[in-house]
Amino acid sequence: MDKPIILYGLATHRYLDTMMYHCDDCNSKFAGYNKKSMQLNSEQHVGYFNFYLCEKGYGVDESLHSFITQEACSESTAITHERLHSMTVDQCVNDCYKYLHAVGASKVNYCKKGATVSTYNTQQRTIDYALKPVTGTTTIRNHIVNLRDELRNLKCRLDAANALAHGDINFSDVIAMKKNNNCVDPPLKGIGESKLRQLMAAGCQSCRELLHFDPADLGGINAHAKVARWKAIARAELEKRDNEKKRLQQIYNAKEEDLLLNQVVHDGEMDPLGDGVAEDEPDGGAEADEPINTLPPLLSRMDDPLGYNARVISKYRIDNIVISEFNLRKEVQESKMMALSAEILKVDFNYKIANKIRVWRSQGVSFSPYKCITTIQNEDALNVYWKGVKHSESITELKDDLVRLRDRCNRNSNKTLLAGENITKVIYVDNCCNVSNKLKDIFSRAVLVKLDPFHWLVRWNDALLEPTSMQGGIVRQMFSRAIFNVDQAEFDRARDRLLKKNRNRDNYEIANKKILKEPNAVIPCPAILRSNVEAVMQCLFNEDAKIQATQATRNETDNTPLPKTYWKRNLRDVQDVIRRQMKHIDEGCLSDPPHVDLFKMNPLTGVIYTS
Repeated sequence: MDKPIILYGLATHRYLDTMMYHCDDCNSKFAGYNKKSMQLNSEQHVGYFNFYLCEKGYGVDESLHSFITQEACSESTAITHERLHSMTVDQCVNDCYKYLHAVGASKVNYCKKGATVSTYNTQQRTIDYALKPVTGTTTIRNHIVNLRDELRNLKCRLDAANALAHGDINFSDVIAMKKNNNCVDPPLKGIGESKLRQLMAAGCQSCRELLHFDPADLGGINAHAKVARWKAIARAELEKRDNEKKRLQQIYNAKEEDLLLNQVVHDGEMDPLGDGVAEDEPDGGAEADEPINTLPPLLSRMDDPLGYNARVISKYRIDNIVISEFNLRKEVQESKMMALSAEILKVDFNYKIANKIRVWRSQGVSFSPYKCITTIQNEDALNVYWKGVKHSESITELKDDLVRLRDRCNRNSNKTLLAGENITKVIYVDNCCNVSNKLKDIFSRAVLVKLDPFHWLVRWNDALLEPTSMQGGIVRQMFSRAIFNVDQAEFDRARDRLLKKNRNRDNYEIANKKILKEPNAVIPCPAILRSNVEAVMQCLFNEDAKIQATQATRNETDNTPLPKTYWKRNLRDVQDVIRRQMKHIDEGCLSDPPHVDLFKMNPLTGVIYTS
């Protein structure tokens, strides 16, 4: 069929269309089904399709559908497609192993050479009868032809490797390859586009020029260390090309020797007497009494449509499956969400939508539907509200919805509420000082509006020199330890729990790093919190002062790399960030709310979770 309906599975695929086959015995066509199985009593046998039929001529079975829907919760479409492709490759390799094992165990039956009839029905011809006969050649001769073909291909590859090994690597070409997403393995890994442009601006245009480049021409801090590292990368890239040329040369020489040896063997078989007269080859017209069996060929390429024909569902169809499943589950999930209550609300404006995404009403008329998606969770990390909003982080746009959310949480609450009292006690947001009054007007003046500690930690990036470096991670970890405190009693309880879990291990010692992951940490009052944070900042300023003093006093010829500073060099920007962060601490935006239980224990497992 031209366009069959494909049923995709995990590393497999099938065809759902009924095929019509031609029978030479009765000279008619038959369909691929059993009529008796279709005549079963419908009262005893109920038909059920254990697959999902999608649009545009394809379907997916239950296992693949479950895999895609589960992966969509945490992974992107590209990663899901890559994993399905890897599973298909593994299945192809396993099938090849099974096939070779069956051949080695002599479990593969062969038909007689030249036979064009079925093994089990001599009246039914096979598809081989349509093939043209090929004149037979000896095994040695076929091997010689294969060797000549391999030598011809190796010669082309060797010439290309020689050209690369004796040539140069132009930086402009490398930049173009790094920009091209289809280039899988660009050269000079470790030297980015901006660094290459710096070298080109300094007069260095290729790898071989880089090996003789003077670091003084580059300028800047630690120029000698940078250029030395870049020279090592360039030297390794050139050596890699030279090693590839040597490897192909060795393979080519070995193939030449193998070809010469097989040619001598072939000439000896054809002319054993050495008089220049070849022996008559056996008559191929008369068939031998016993069938001549040869080893079957290896499995075809994985993507050969006439062979193995592996198929993987496309990214576009994966997105369609996820969207369809979302539409099916949407009503059920929303009904569950409408039955939830919340004492603690966590509001976040996340999932920013790209500006180029627009909805077209007609030709030339379009609009941007939403800026971002707002999600609100309760203390159990369950969504109680979500909506696409037209303005970024706008509480005014959500006012009517928040009023309905407040009333719904009060109705679903199991507690008895007084007149004017709300079940919601605390609301965590990422811009507490800006929206505090608006949220209190909606819920009540007694509700506490707190700052999410995650956003408070992330905002230190504006004061750091390199937020994504190792130093940036150390700073965030130090501030995290400063705001999340563990008292000695809770620390001892956490250590006892770990010792109880590992009581069967002799001489078991627990590191403090592992113990600190176990207890229930709290955020203290503003006075203690300010003291902890100031201690961390003073430590970072002292470390930066030591680094700057080392840079100022060391010898000019000393080019050893020094650790980078933590804070930015523009102290005005650093002071602005510190002023904003300390303001949240002084106003109590980070401290834990009083009279609110932030920890819950699972009654089945006994594990304590943070709200």
